Amino acid sequence: PMSKQIQELTWQSVIGAAVISFVVAGSYPYVVLKLVNWGFQAPGATTTIAFVLFFSGVQLFFTGIIGEWGT
Repeated sequence: PMSKQIQELTWQSVIGAAVISFVVAGSYPYVVLKLVNWGFQAPGATTTIAFVLFFSGVQLFFTGIIGEWGT
């Protein structure tokens, strides 16, 4: 059986991949909404939010991968 530490790191990788998938999948409908209604949100806010969420997911994913590899 896997140790508790490796299980937690595996879940961290899964959550990171889920965050990345959510950001990518959620950005397409938002782009369409933004094209239809241009004054929807302040300029630059969308890009900032998407980048922060995407790179947070990448960080979680690779922290889990590196943690599994190192143990």
